[in-house]
Amino acid sequence: MEEKKINENIQNTEVNKIPSSKSTDYNNLISDHDKTYKSENQNYLKNIESDFNYKNNVKTMKKIDHSKIQEFLKFSAKLKTEKRHSWPEGLKGPKESVADHSYQLIVMVMIYHDKLDQKVDLLKSIYMAAIHDLPEAITGDIPLTDQTEKIKENKKIREMNAMEKICETLGDDLGISLFDLYREYEENLCYEAKFVRALDKIEAFQQHYYDPLETWISKEKEMLFQERYMIDFCKFDNCLLSLAEKVKEDCIRKLYEAGENVDEIKRRANNCK
Repeated sequence: MEEKKINENIQNTEVNKIPSSKSTDYNNLISDHDKTYKSENQNYLKNIESDFNYKNNVKTMKKIDHSKIQEFLKFSAKLKTEKRHSWPEGLKGPKESVADHSYQLIVMVMIYHDKLDQKVDLLKSIYMAAIHDLPEAITGDIPLTDQTEKIKENKKIREMNAMEKICETLGDDLGISLFDLYREYEENLCYEAKFVRALDKIEAFQQHYYDPLETWISKEKEMLFQERYMIDFCKFDNCLLSLAEKVKEDCIRKLYEAGENVDEIKRRANNCK
């Protein structure tokens, strides 16, 4: 008698009163992963359904053209050996590679993306940082100290053409999307582009601070006192501006500690403006 009463209580609970249309048939979820679930737990069920979709669709997924992807990755791999102008281990050590710089830039994007005056799309910013120097796989890197206005103008055209060639190797929507993203970065069309570009400039000066002073050329010392090389790129955001000023301060202190004539360096820099 007591057992019968317990069973009746169980049958009358709220869980058992849910209409059958809202109940979940997990066996059916596995076999029919395209079924649309309309219930109070819709979001949760969609996540489960997505997992099953992936497992069940592995055999019917769109064929991936690995050959095209490998052609694209050949270009990105070249950045490992394309050298920049920094000497992290001194003049007797290897130069910094473009890939080294891009990796550090990505890390900085991850750290600073949530500290800006305006919210940015982190994934978009990481994509931009990852590909911002990809054309240099074809064009090579030109040190900033060697760039005249004419060289800069020609460099921009050559790099845009190089990026188009690289993205064409993918031959699909991804290639088009990456090229459009690169163009958005180059033309400074969004906050993410300005963010990544500012960090790109800061990272270069920060790397010089890390490098032994013997590797600095006179022009690099003078650039600390010429705002157009770093500070001007950061004035749109308080966080980035304060970071740039901190890096500049660190570099100048390094010059003082090494016994450099900072006043003379500053005078030369002002005469070059």
